[in-house]
Amino acid sequence: AAKALCSNRPEYAQEFETNGSIGNKSPLEAKRAGGKAGFTRAGATLNISQWVATRDKAVARGLKARSKSDPTFVKILLATRRRRLYLLHFERGGAKSYWGGSIQKGTGNRVGQNRLGELLMQLREYLAQKQQQDSSNQKSTKTK
Repeated sequence: AAKALCSNRPEYAQEFETNGSIGNKSPLEAKRAGGKAGFTRAGATLNISQWVATRDKAVARGLKARSKSDPTFVKILLATRRRRLYLLHFERGGAKSYWGGSIQKGTGNRVGQNRLGELLMQLREYLAQKQQQDSSNQKSTKTK
């Protein structure tokens, strides 16, 4: 929905909401509707500079919202932190990818911007700090 808000048809964003025509479809169908061809079919043109300026914040908000409604998601993120795992959102595009990346066969180096992986790692740090604060607050409440 956030991407559609950055178009010449911001009302198109309503279609991605839960009660919208796209919001009730599969994740793959929603992904297609939010892509270039989907925008064209809807008669929408993406304002790329506006989307570039807001995309990380939009995805971070979505990830944070998921963390509030999906305890398993939080548990997995915190487990990856304890194991000190680097999160790589794999995409075949590799070096050209913004949201993900891949591992180069010859060198083993990571390529691509991997912004989704970075946002997930930032979220897990936030969740760990929040968990630690909550734990400290509970301890101080019990000692009073």
